Amino acid sequence: MNELDFTTRFYRTWRGFGVGSRVPFGPCHHTRAATCEHRWHDFVWNAWPTDRPCSGWVKVGWGAQSLPATSANFLKHWVFIYVRHGRVGMIFMAERFVD
Repeated sequence: MNELDFTTRFYRTWRGFGVGSRVPFGPCHHTRAATCEHRWHDFVWNAWPTDRPCSGWVKVGWGAQSLPATSANFLKHWVFIYVRHGRVGMIFMAERFVD
């Protein structure tokens, strides 16, 4: 399985985003799946539905919008941006995600 995660501030996008960056929470969007869904650059806040929220942003697939974060999409590309104290603490990317 191809996975990569990092917690170092060294790796950044060309716009400077990386570990230590702040992610704005943004407004609440009403969807069929949730009464309040927060989105940021195609990522969805706490999209992975478990008994314990992931405290981060999730994007599934390569498309312009995230696919639903369900087991039906485990074989797609996943990116998690974990947030601690309002800042990015870790970024995890997986070619396929298996929980």
